[in-house]
Amino acid sequence: MSTTAAILILSGALFASVGAQTGASAGGWASGANGESPKGAVVAPIERGGLAYYSTFGYPELRSGFREGMHGYEIGGEIGFDYALTSLWFAATGRLPLRETVRDSLFVEGQLGVFGSFGERYIEERNRPGQGLRLQFGGGYARRFDLPILFNASAKIPLDLPLSSTGLLRFGLLVGAGIELSLTRDFFASLGAAVGPMLWHQRGGHSSFKFAYEVIVGLGYRLF
Repeated sequence: MSTTAAILILSGALFASVGAQTGASAGGWASGANGESPKGAVVAPIERGGLAYYSTFGYPELRSGFREGMHGYEIGGEIGFDYALTSLWFAATGRLPLRETVRDSLFVEGQLGVFGSFGERYIEERNRPGQGLRLQFGGGYARRFDLPILFNASAKIPLDLPLSSTGLLRFGLLVGAGIELSLTRDFFASLGAAVGPMLWHQRGGHSSFKFAYEVIVGLGYRLF
């Protein structure tokens, strides 16, 4: 056998091996079953039996929580700190898929919790101390690709409802998009941003509108 033929055979075997590994990785990202790579951890839909932990960093909040896939829905919990409003909050989260295929997912999600604001005005001059309910309702769309990447788009309606004699009522609409990347089989990173109008109402005072935005970088770990 000539040297040229040997090189061609070895090259073909190498490319075949790489192609098989890439196909397995892409298939695992899409299906997340039978021992293959899971679907994601930070924003990607989680299948039944899946469990993920995540943390996000950015403006204006820091968050950390978990998500667990149940039979036809997701549950979870979050703890976070809004440093623009110096507000600490805890919330239960949930997600309900409306339509799912191998690549696409359309869903609604919600959040119910409590918050407490220290009222500092280092960043937001309209901030006031207070406690109340933290509510959020929204929906989203996620799309997987052959590469280990997921695109997501979302719209959410946040509502901070003060129950104390002081505090700010916050109500608005945030529309955004982002991506989630597979770093390893179990670790994931995400990047996202959202913008939209926000109504602020000081209890016993005046109301004002502002253009709100958020930028988020997330890291997630897939336990199951």
